[in-house]
Formats: sequence, structure tokens, C-alpha cells
Amino acid sequence: MMSKSIIECEFSTHGIMYLAGEWSLEFINGLEAEYAQSLKERAKWVVAQFALYSDTELSDFMRRNWSNWGAEFEFESFLRKGEI
Repeated sequence: MMSKSIIECEFSTHGIMYLAGEWSLEFINGLEAEYAQSLKERAKWVVAQFALYSDTELSDFMRRNWSNWGAEFEFESFLRKGEI
């Protein structure tokens, strides 16, 4: 995706940051499956909720809430593996 300018990568003293590239909007708009449409709606929600957070605020939010979500991710993992 980086070679097609869909994703860009920046390196800094803070780490690696991945960004939407020049062709990302066209790529996303070309996805038509129901799942892709649902994913777009979730992405809009994330932007609306967190756009004004600084990197530090977002990291703090994730650190405070990660343990609340852990069980959900584990359960989803089991479901996808057919273990439940």
C-alpha cells in the first residue's frame, strides 16, 4: 500500500507514524462491501471522538481503558478460531 501511495510512513523521535497517502481516499471510496461501509462509519466515529486529543491524551485514554477491552478481544479471538 505504501508503494501505491495509499499509506505513507513517517519516522520521528516519537516512533513510526502511518498516514493516509495521496490515493487513500480513492482507495477507500472504491470499497463497496457491506463490511467496508461499516468500517468507514466506525472510522468517522473514531475521528469525531478523538480528533482533538493530543498524542499524550490518546495514550492516556488507551492506557486507562485497555483492560476494559481485553476480554472482548480475547472472546473475539476465540470465536474466530472456532474454540467457542
